[in-house]
Amino acid sequence: MAKFTKIKLQKLLANMEREELIAEICGLYDRVPQVREYFAMEDGGGAAVLATYKKSLEKKFKFGTKMRAPKPIDVRTVINAYKALNPPPHELADLLLCRVEWSIRSVIDLQESYGKGLNTSFYNSLDTAIVEIFKFVTSEKLETYFEQRCIAVCVDAQKCWYLTEYFSEYFSTYNEYFSNKFTVKRNGHKLIIGMPNI
Repeated sequence: MAKFTKIKLQKLLANMEREELIAEICGLYDRVPQVREYFAMEDGGGAAVLATYKKSLEKKFKFGTKMRAPKPIDVRTVINAYKALNPPPHELADLLLCRVEWSIRSVIDLQESYGKGLNTSFYNSLDTAIVEIFKFVTSEKLETYFEQRCIAVCVDAQKCWYLTEYFSEYFSTYNEYFSNKFTVKRNGHKLIIGMPNI
C-alpha cells in the first residue's frame, strides 16, 4: 500500500465541501482522544489537559507500592503523546520536570524503604531526562518559572546511590545552561557545593 503523505491529505481536503470537512473533523473528535485534547488546548483548556497527563504519568510510578519505578518506555509513551499535542513550552517543561522529580523520588523511596536500587536502563533514562530539561528550560527562556526546580533536581540527585558518581556532572551541566552557577570545589574526595544566587 502506498504511503499516505501530507500532500495527499491536502489534495483530499481541498476536494471536500465545507460541510464534509466539518463532519470529518467532528468524527475524528468523537473517535480519537488526542483530537479532543488538541482542540481543548486550542480553546484555552491547556491546564486541564496538562493535569490529565500529569495524573497519567504519576500513575506509572505507582507510589505507595513496592514497585515505584516504571519502565522508561512507559514514561516516554506519556511524554511523547503530550508532545504530539504541541503544547505551550511552559506546560511541556512542567511535565518534563515532573518526570525527573518523580523518577528521583522513586529512587530515593526504594533506597530508604527496601535498601535497593533500580536497573541501569532506568538510571540512564533519568540521566538523559535531566539534561533534556535543563536544555529545554534555558532554550525556551523559562528560567524564571523553573530554575528553582532545576536546582532542586541537582541537589536531590545526590541522594541517589547510583547517581552519586554523576551528580558533579549534573552541577556542571546545570552551569553549562543556566547563567546563575553552582560553585563546585573538591576537598580530597569530598565535593563542596555552593548554591546559585537567584
